[in-house]
Amino acid sequence: MQKFIPADEQLMNMLPHIHHEIFQMTETLWTGTSMLKDLSGKVCQMQLENDLWRSCLIHARILLDFFEFEKRRTRYDKEMDDVLSADYGFQAQKVEIVSHYRVMMNRDLAHLTYSRADRKVAEYLSPITKVFLPLLQRCAEFSEHLLSTDMLDNAPGYLLSWETLLDRIKSLVELINQNNDQRGATSA
Repeated sequence: MQKFIPADEQLMNMLPHIHHEIFQMTETLWTGTSMLKDLSGKVCQMQLENDLWRSCLIHARILLDFFEFEKRRTRYDKEMDDVLSADYGFQAQKVEIVSHYRVMMNRDLAHLTYSRADRKVAEYLSPITKVFLPLLQRCAEFSEHLLSTDMLDNAPGYLLSWETLLDRIKSLVELINQNNDQRGATSA
């Protein structure tokens, strides 16, 4: 088996791409979660959550592979050039997502399946706490890990962008938790 081992330059060159995936998911959720706080109609809220789910899925899927894969995929007895969190000294770990949503992400994201027709609209709703919150927490852990290494010492622009992203993720997690607390209080 021919192994793929990324060079230091490749690791640095991928940081903006990893940042992009986390940033895109975070900013879409930030906008949507902020809007959810101001909405009163359930129909609008359900549609917004559904739209958030769909728009964030691609980035979430990419990040799940990044955080969870312990080994690169292989093809023709050669390792692919998958980027893994382990390449950055951040141990692969399963992100605790409700299995129902994981199946939907794997089956419905880029596949036209018959099982999609069997799902009810309600099954697609409320993925924010069940999918994105655990993934955001893993993104924050990775960002903290990256900032604690010397990898960014020679790239001050990267350092600032990762610090800003980490602050944004923490604020978003807090906002999501506040929204959950408010929902729980109003449904009690």
